[in-house]
Amino acid sequence: MCGVAGYIGDAPSSPILLEMLRALEYRGYDSFGLAVLDGDETDRVGRLQVKKFIGPVNQFQARAVGGIHGFAGIAHTRWATHGAVTLENAHPHLDCSQSVAVVHNGIVENSDRLRRFLERRDHRFTSQTDSEVIPHLIEERLRISANLREAIREAASRIRGSSSFLVLSRLDPKHIFGVKLGLPLAVGIGSGANLISSDPSSFPRWVKGVVLLEDRDLAIIGASSVQIVDSLTGISKKRGITWRRSQQSPFQKLGFRHYMEKEIHEQPSILKRISQKGMVGLDKLAKSLQQAERVFLVGSGSSYHACLSGSYFFSEVAGIEGRPLMASMFPKFSNLASEGDAVIAISQSGETADILDAISAAKKAGMKIYSITNNSGSTLGRLSEVAVDICAGPERGVAATKTYTGEVAALYLVAEQMAGRPREALDELRDASRSISKRMTDFVGKARSLASELHRVDLLLLIGRDAAFPTAMEAALKVREVSYIPSLGLEGSELKHGNLALISDGVPCVVFSPQGDTFIVGNAREAQSRGAQVIWISEGTTREFGKTVQIPPAGPLFPIYAIIPMQLFAYEMAILRGNNPDRPRNLAKCVTVR
Repeated sequence: MCGVAGYIGDAPSSPILLEMLRALEYRGYDSFGLAVLDGDETDRVGRLQVKKFIGPVNQFQARAVGGIHGFAGIAHTRWATHGAVTLENAHPHLDCSQSVAVVHNGIVENSDRLRRFLERRDHRFTSQTDSEVIPHLIEERLRISANLREAIREAASRIRGSSSFLVLSRLDPKHIFGVKLGLPLAVGIGSGANLISSDPSSFPRWVKGVVLLEDRDLAIIGASSVQIVDSLTGISKKRGITWRRSQQSPFQKLGFRHYMEKEIHEQPSILKRISQKGMVGLDKLAKSLQQAERVFLVGSGSSYHACLSGSYFFSEVAGIEGRPLMASMFPKFSNLASEGDAVIAISQSGETADILDAISAAKKAGMKIYSITNNSGSTLGRLSEVAVDICAGPERGVAATKTYTGEVAALYLVAEQMAGRPREALDELRDASRSISKRMTDFVGKARSLASELHRVDLLLLIGRDAAFPTAMEAALKVREVSYIPSLGLEGSELKHGNLALISDGVPCVVFSPQGDTFIVGNAREAQSRGAQVIWISEGTTREFGKTVQIPPAGPLFPIYAIIPMQLFAYEMAILRGNNPDRPRNLAKCVTVR
């Protein structure tokens, strides 16, 4: 769940690497570091210099650049898995001779065994991380032969688990090396310079093309050359170049306080774009699903909540069963699947480890693989027969906002396509865009007012029935993620089955009331009679409950209309509690480790 970046070319590497790290901080922001072959234009082959910092890139950017003048370097932003957040555990890691630097994303599952072996061979470790075994494995091979490429191949063959890593060494100053072993790596092609990164959206806008590496690829990257070989056999591989600029937007918040706030406000424009242009692959996906015997909807976190909403769309709109499952649970049920079944994997990044495990299990069962993602060029997208890209643009906030609504919109469009109403569904999304845009100022005011009253509470309950239940689940997750207040999404019909025990005087209960749902009123009364403070989220108004957030008439798109004021509420709660909503503690955007 870390980010790695590398650069070699005709410009100083440090400023470019740091800009790439800024784009990769959604993958981790506990610490960062870089290693550069320190030299100048006349002496490009100097010593290997390493700098590490605890905290975000912006805080230390000037110090990170100062004193390093090399033209080749690698960098890393960390989300701690093995070892505490310390300078010793920050990347890059070096071998004993200080000749080889490595930055790593992923987990070395056999690191304990490898570490014991290397310690018996007199290697000295300075960190608690599993990643540090990689430079020492390379060094161990170099004791036998001075061939750096072969030493990297040997190290790659010995580590287990999903990983990607970059290598920089003064033993071969004309190249940087990248190895993909299950986790994403992409090469950026420039003029007089080449790059490598965990995410191509981190590449500068001058990059001319992108090469997406595949598993077991070893990329040998020079300033004007890229060679790719199989890391196991050493045989050369050909990989196509995607000739497109990075879709990354400049790092501007456009007057908003945080990226999360900006991305919440982008949602009406995203819905408008979808209503005008649709989504590539939707027609093909809808036709394919009509041939399936059963459909499984698989996701994690917010994407799983989108799956829950999608299951109602499929049942109520298209008349088919869409069975939602958490990605981590799916492999346990895949033995029940058959070749006539299909799975739709939903993932913002397309690189989530649990999702890729689920896809692997589905393929073994002979199932058809489809996906909905914000990155159709991801590993998930490339493994899918049809990959629908929601095209929400880069989402820098860790908490999913615009990508969640994009996923829900995609599932709704698929269901309506199967029901023969594609044009009507696009019109409904257009209307949603207009209505939400008009109400955004009111939503912000309501969110701030509620947050100012509730930001010190110890518990928040969010209640929905039937198709509104996934919205309650997602709203609770948003509040937990950025405010750190324990928040539970509850199914209204389950209140009597244990959950009413949580309610005491003053406990706030947010109740989601779609038009026509009469049973939820009874649930709200049950909670209120036991002392709960009810906040009513509805298409209509009521005097029965004091605090109301009114949304426009939503129909089946209630999950989209209702979640936006709750995203704003979670954001404002985080601000009042002194939290950074873009970087919630202990969390990273893309969960690429198990």
